[in-house]
Amino acid sequence: MQIICEGEEDIIKKLLKKININQYPIRVENIDVVYKKSTGKYRTFEIIREEDLTTATYERMDTAVRYMREMNSNLSQKIDNLGDNLGNKIDNLGDNLGSKIDNLGDDLGSKIDQNRIEISSEIRSNRDDFRCFFDERISMIERDVARIKEKVMLKH
Repeated sequence: MQIICEGEEDIIKKLLKKININQYPIRVENIDVVYKKSTGKYRTFEIIREEDLTTATYERMDTAVRYMREMNSNLSQKIDNLGDNLGNKIDNLGDNLGSKIDNLGDDLGSKIDQNRIEISSEIRSNRDDFRCFFDERISMIERDVARIKEKVMLKH
């Protein structure tokens, strides 16, 4: 492809920067710049294509097919990478979740064991307190019954 332009040097440099594209689907591989004395001949912009319309059309179709193949290849590669990354993330999530469930089970088991020990100790303590209280009350009742018997026996 050939571009012919006339103008101030800084404006031409801006144009060169803009046409030096390396972003899919356009890739400029080389720009040869030749500066000549301005003729004033070029005042408008136009695209001049191959004179033979059939040849120009086939050239464009070939280029389009090449870009489509490249795009398809890039897309397939990105989808494969996405699938791999997603699979790895799901595996890691499963591993992390399994580990957390195991830890939760261990923590829960430890807490249940600790609570069982505390509850058993509390029950023993309450049982001992009740036994002392019950023994005191029985002793009091036995003393009261013995006094009542004495009084009944004295009256007869």
